Amino acid sequence: MALPAPLAALAWKEIHDFEKEKGMSFITTPERIAREEGREEGREEGREEGREEGREEGWKEGREQ
Repeated sequence: MALPAPLAALAWKEIHDFEKEKGMSFITTPERIAREEGREEGREEGREEGREEGREEGWKEGREQ
């Protein structure tokens, strides 16, 4: 939905004022979803790295015995 320029300016001013008053940033739904997806991708990459490190440690320990 596109607002006329004067209303858009007013809306952004009110959002900015709200952010300052509450000490929190306004993010759009697409931004929020993208952040959540990025976090999940990061967690999955971390899990995969952890599994790989575990395999390597297990392999080394098995070879040492």
